[in-house]
Amino acid sequence: MRILVADDNRVNAELLKGLLEKRGHTVSCVENGKKGLEILLSAEDFDLIISDILMPEMDGFQFCRYCKLIDTLRHIPFIFYSGTYTEKQDEELALRLGASHFIRKPLAPAELMGRVESVMEDIRSGAISFRVPEDTNEYETYRLYSERLVNKLEKKMEELDASVVALEDEIVERKKTEGNLRLEKEFAEKIFNAAPVLMLVLDPDGRILRFNPCLEQISGYTVSEVVGKHWKTIFKPETFNTREYLGYTKGKSPEGLGENVTVFRTRDNKPRIIEWLYRDLTDGQGSVTALLAMGMDVTDRLAQHRELMNSRNAEVVNQLCGGLVHDFNNLLAVILGRISLAKDDIRPLVGDSIHLESAHQACLRARDLTACLMRMTHGNMLSCRTTDIKQLVKKAVVSVPGAGGVCEIEAEDGMPELLADPKQLVDALSNIVANSVEATGGKGSVRIICRTENETGENGTGGDVGNKIKENMKKRVRISISDTGSGISEHILPRIFDPYFSTKERGAKKGMGLGLSTAYAIIEKHGGSIDVVSNSGVGTVVDIFMPVDGPEPGPVESSRAAPGDELPQLSGRVLVMDDELALRDLCVMMLARSGIDAEAVSEGEAAVNRYTEAMKGKTPFDAVLLDLTNRHGMGGIETMKRLSAIDPDVRAIITTGFSNDPVVTQFSAHGFAAALTKPFSRADLIHALERVL
Repeated sequence: MRILVADDNRVNAELLKGLLEKRGHTVSCVENGKKGLEILLSAEDFDLIISDILMPEMDGFQFCRYCKLIDTLRHIPFIFYSGTYTEKQDEELALRLGASHFIRKPLAPAELMGRVESVMEDIRSGAISFRVPEDTNEYETYRLYSERLVNKLEKKMEELDASVVALEDEIVERKKTEGNLRLEKEFAEKIFNAAPVLMLVLDPDGRILRFNPCLEQISGYTVSEVVGKHWKTIFKPETFNTREYLGYTKGKSPEGLGENVTVFRTRDNKPRIIEWLYRDLTDGQGSVTALLAMGMDVTDRLAQHRELMNSRNAEVVNQLCGGLVHDFNNLLAVILGRISLAKDDIRPLVGDSIHLESAHQACLRARDLTACLMRMTHGNMLSCRTTDIKQLVKKAVVSVPGAGGVCEIEAEDGMPELLADPKQLVDALSNIVANSVEATGGKGSVRIICRTENETGENGTGGDVGNKIKENMKKRVRISISDTGSGISEHILPRIFDPYFSTKERGAKKGMGLGLSTAYAIIEKHGGSIDVVSNSGVGTVVDIFMPVDGPEPGPVESSRAAPGDELPQLSGRVLVMDDELALRDLCVMMLARSGIDAEAVSEGEAAVNRYTEAMKGKTPFDAVLLDLTNRHGMGGIETMKRLSAIDPDVRAIITTGFSNDPVVTQFSAHGFAAALTKPFSRADLIHALERVL
């Protein structure tokens, strides 16, 4: 077998090498774990690793852990052979790290070889090949490792004190004691300097006695600069809420071992969050002579944890908002549909009702509001195509009441077409234009300038005004919307894109605080950015930067019926599947008024059964309406798959309150002939069926 021996004691290493080579093995020796890893990661292949624990640069515990974390090395069995780490806890930590065996020094050569040969025989027979770490919890492993270092260092320091006392009483043994002290000091220095954690030694008054290279690297200070100074004066520690630390409550510390978390300042005044384990060091009489603290820099880990928690919280909020919007759209669909039927009922008697028309318009505004919420929390898929930017701006201006009289549009010749979702982009532009028009109070003007730029802002613009232009917009369209209104005060400007933030009074014709936040979300979704410059009493300039190439083109969303469309009379049979009873009844009534024979079921399994029965009874359905999600059973996607297996020519329309769902904009990819987003009117429903039947 090819064996790697890691031991910083050359005599021990050569002795072990000679014993193994006499038995026909090929042996390589290194003085520490770092050099052992370098050899293992080279082209050489080894069958077994025998390692001491206490070594400079990288000790045996670290060496074993790295070997078990590297895919190409973890298969190699690992034996610890130590004369300093001999306690049961040391063996438990070694096996936890993935070691196959733990041998304590000293052993007679014959007994030592017998133990090694026994392990190698188990390897050959397949009884053991390698061990994997029993615990992947890095924090717990670090804790055990730190405890072993602290306990070992404390014991060695106690032994040093005992040796000093013995020196006074046993002058005859002076030379022997001096040799022991030197060895013990070297041992303690090895631990202190090689430890991959922060180590700080303070006197009983808190003045710095020394610290290790790891703390020098983190803090930026050298020991010579700060020795004798109080540690609080140097590191300026701040209190830290331990209960919030990484979101868990730590367990009870081992007896005599304290712990806390502090924020200290480095030499360049940067805050670092340090978790400390500490213990008093005492002399032979029990008097405290110093405090040994071992710390771990957890700044980056804490930041990652907070980022993860924030993303999880945002995901929960988005899911909650999406669910509420879906349920609200179902209720709104019933209200909107009933209003449409009521208008039809009373028109022959009293004509059009202004009250019903007002309620109808309020429902449409509520529908737009839920669409805004869905875009901000989940985002809609873009239905992109090449679009004339000047025409988009004109449509946005026309859609804003009163904008035509105050807006002036300029566009340079030869502007490239923009790849964008025209409907959503018009919505975004109209929201911004509406704010600019309102800011003028009908007494000023709004100027809209469209031009192209390269990445340096050239083409006569004199450089970039915006400070948030994205790096990928090397060629972009710049839409500047400037007004001569009252401007925006400095303390309000940072909040103008926040959802539901508005300086206007709430009401039917006042701000709801969603216009600018919706515009921001739409432009961001296109890969663009917005920059606003404003001064109170002077006016505001909104610069919109859009990449010419834009996002990938998407499918075109099905359109709604235009107001005032005359509804045709149809014929045929339609099956409706929806989990809302009120919505099922409403659809049946609306279809019946247009000449459709309609039936309704509550979930997908019932829809499949009823569709099958109708086919067998020679009264098949000409089309089906399937709700995307269903709380009672099978939803629209799975139902469509089942129906397609029964009837490949089935004609189906998918309905849902989740307007952002990919099925809505990619309905044909799922076998559907059309898509309807809730709430839909009777006109939307009839026109969709007209295209399908």
